[in-house]
Amino acid sequence: MAFFSGSRINTNIGALNSYNALNNVNGKMGIVQMRLASGQRINSAADDPAGYTLARKLEARSRSLAQASNNVGELKNILSVAEGGLATINDVYVGIKEKLIQASNGSYSTEEKNALATQINDMLNEVDDIIA
Repeated sequence: MAFFSGSRINTNIGALNSYNALNNVNGKMGIVQMRLASGQRINSAADDPAGYTLARKLEARSRSLAQASNNVGELKNILSVAEGGLATINDVYVGIKEKLIQASNGSYSTEEKNALATQINDMLNEVDDIIA
């Protein structure tokens, strides 16, 4: 008296209704277990086609915004590097200004002024290196 796919139940209407109800409950339990396991209300387009489409669009938008946020973070880092370079260049220019004021002193000889000019040229080369 083995039951194979309900073949013996086919003649008993009450048993057939119970068998169909059992299959229905098992199907619903599978869906609920899938939702519990995944933690999501919509796991496939069959659960809710409109909701599934909307969820995918929102997920894509969320990922795009997250990447945009990452891009902003990277740009902030680049600007910080540029700001540091600008501060260094500003310090070098202040040093150049000091050397120019020092060179305008009337007490320096030509040799000393040439040495100051060499220092100023070196500082300008340093600025070029920072920019590069």
